[in-house]
Amino acid sequence: MLLNLSTVLKTFALLLAIEVFPVAADDQPLAVSPQRFLMGIYYPSIANLVTRADFQVAINVWLEEFSDPLQLSPSRAILFEDMDSLKQAFVAGELDFIMAPPLLLAKHIDRSLLADGFVGTASDGTEYGMVLITRRDAGVQTLAQMRGKVLMLPKNDILAATFLDMLSLKTYRQHFRQVFKEIHTKKRESAVVLALFFKQADVGLSNAEVFNLMIELNPQLQQSLAVLAKFPTKSPNYGYFHSDFPVHVRQAITEKVKELNQQPRPQQVLQALRMVSLVPNAVDNLTVFDSLLDEYRSLETGVKP
Repeated sequence: MLLNLSTVLKTFALLLAIEVFPVAADDQPLAVSPQRFLMGIYYPSIANLVTRADFQVAINVWLEEFSDPLQLSPSRAILFEDMDSLKQAFVAGELDFIMAPPLLLAKHIDRSLLADGFVGTASDGTEYGMVLITRRDAGVQTLAQMRGKVLMLPKNDILAATFLDMLSLKTYRQHFRQVFKEIHTKKRESAVVLALFFKQADVGLSNAEVFNLMIELNPQLQQSLAVLAKFPTKSPNYGYFHSDFPVHVRQAITEKVKELNQQPRPQQVLQALRMVSLVPNAVDNLTVFDSLLDEYRSLETGVKP
């Protein structure tokens, strides 16, 4: 199967936006023994950005690019359609790296199985996060004014749904599906923003990075839309090594990541994605999602489904 250059670059850019996969700076092998490197990826969280076939082929092409210098063999990415299957494989030690939305990782993966991984940082210095937005002429100046309005959600976004449900439980003591008159979904978060702008919905959720970029490109959006609430995150997806993955190999990969931040071609991709660098992501960064889940469960107690 042949890949055109745009598909490979698009997928590599996506990987840089949501995860870090180290690329060797030269042809010198690392001083580590051959090591298996199998990645498990929760596909629904990226399905809106790239097709499964293109992603699967392209990511394995890029894995081959650095597997030899890092002496990783075998190395490949495995896409999972549900979190239960991904968890089962990771717990069983069949995977060396896991990538999924942080809320799902916090909810499903035992912290003792995780070792620090990586994420990308936004070029404007802000975290990605989630924003709840509304049209300024929709009559929604506070959360208490959302009842009976039309909602637009990004598809397959567990954080968006949980964050909104928590706000709804706090405000109405009801789940958000009982609050809104109509609920629709869009594959892309940019489409959610545009749906509000063109008055197809009154309230919506979007990745903060997408929302901020769209406002920068079209200031008219800022005149029409307002932010009701925010939830900060480092990235839509977090990646972590399995705790059994050899420490010396993790350290070697970390060194290559530092080099990657200084290389011209990766920097061009990062700049195109409005990112500055690829940075370590500690397991402790999941704590904020533990707190979100704890608060959500507390609010949900005694509320009718």
